[in-house]
Amino acid sequence: MNIVVNRRALRASALVLAVGLVLVAGCKRDAADTAARPADDSTAAQPANIETPTDVAAPVELRDVIENTPQAVVGISYPTDIARYPGLAKALSDYASAARGELQQAVDGLGNDKPTMPYELSLSFEKVLETPQLVVISADGSRYTGGAHGEPLVARFVWLPEQQQMLTADKLVADSKGWKAVSDYIGDQLRERVATRLSSEDMDPGQLQESLRSASRMIADGTEPSAE
Repeated sequence: MNIVVNRRALRASALVLAVGLVLVAGCKRDAADTAARPADDSTAAQPANIETPTDVAAPVELRDVIENTPQAVVGISYPTDIARYPGLAKALSDYASAARGELQQAVDGLGNDKPTMPYELSLSFEKVLETPQLVVISADGSRYTGGAHGEPLVARFVWLPEQQQMLTADKLVADSKGWKAVSDYIGDQLRERVATRLSSEDMDPGQLQESLRSASRMIADGTEPSAE
């Protein structure tokens, strides 16, 4: 049995899980701090490593996209009310434009040829959380530009309305020691999931062990301790 793991998607999924873990811990800590802080504490210091920008991004209009041609199919959807956060809206628009640009590059490479199966971009942005302190948007989808399977698209955007700034992974985990801990934890979780899935397959012991070793090597390569 061959196991195909998209390394780019694996690294993206690992980073998403890491961000989620830190956000959960941060939200719980913020809730406790809020309960203990006086109501009129309006001069609290800004979070470390986060600067308040002097310029606010210009408004960006996000429109759902549905296109269908003989060469490509495109579907992009956005949550409502994101325009109130211009910087976040621009980040979503930039991500979608980049994904669409790569699709268009592949389509242009076809010339006048028609692919056996239309190339495709499917991308859905959804609002996961919205509070006065932060807004979390998920981006999930896939891009197909030929071959046996498409490329998963996975991203998360964490916007800080009070600072008008994106919270990035390098600010959540600042040093290599922290990323090593994240890498070890996520690697263990992924290996456990693979082992559980493979154990349900009808495989002889030798084939099972080889599949586990192959998956472990790919997981190790896809969860290197880095924010990139």
